[in-house]
Amino acid sequence: MNENHLTNAPRQDASLPMARLPHLPHSRPPGATETQPSRGPRLSPREHEVLLLLADGYTNREIAEKIFRSIKTVETYRANIKRKLELHNRSEIVRYVRAAGLLNRTA
Repeated sequence: MNENHLTNAPRQDASLPMARLPHLPHSRPPGATETQPSRGPRLSPREHEVLLLLADGYTNREIAEKIFRSIKTVETYRANIKRKLELHNRSEIVRYVRAAGLLNRTA
């Protein structure tokens, strides 16, 4: 078998969309602006999507189904988000997202 068969093969998930949410910039800590990038850690586009879904109340299982990944992968994204943003629980995630203006909530 040709050794190049692995490198030349297209990724099976290449046609899947990266996100089911509208395009949003990487998350920023409260107070950071587009012209003044945050010096804090940056989230990947997928971590940003999971961050918003967590803040919107989705469970890990629901997020996994929504983004077509395993629950374990979502748990890893969640752990990375919490580590990068120095958050400890879901309520801190919600507060962070609201303070950063990433949720359009009136309540």
